[in-house]
Amino acid sequence: MLNTHFASEMSKLELMESFCLLLLSCGCEVLYVSTQQLSQLNACWNNAYRKVFKMNQWESVKLLQWFCGQLDFKHILEQRKLILLRHLPIIKNKILKPCLVHYVQTDDFYRLCSTYSIDINVCVTSVEHIKCAINDGFYRAF
Repeated sequence: MLNTHFASEMSKLELMESFCLLLLSCGCEVLYVSTQQLSQLNACWNNAYRKVFKMNQWESVKLLQWFCGQLDFKHILEQRKLILLRHLPIIKNKILKPCLVHYVQTDDFYRLCSTYSIDINVCVTSVEHIKCAINDGFYRAF
């Protein structure tokens, strides 16, 4: 964030989301991410908010994310995963498709759907409904 002294916090946040979030989350929706790894990625994303808004390390950014209409990394990852699974019928990749078909049979998938009250046949769920369900889940945490 060099040379951004006169840019607004929202402009800086937009840049962070455009570049840093992309790098941080690239491919995460198809990888197994342990609880510890997810916690580390979430902390990294929270630190980006702290940097932009000049907050201290011990200050929570959850409320700030809520006011900005954004999600924490955990919810971003879960949203991306559900949206990818929604497109399962049209995925042509011969390696990715069997992996996703296997994933929809796991306890983790059932937990994910149950947490956000998403139909386990996620393919019939609209992207908008998935986004609303994830946002509601994040906002209920307050």
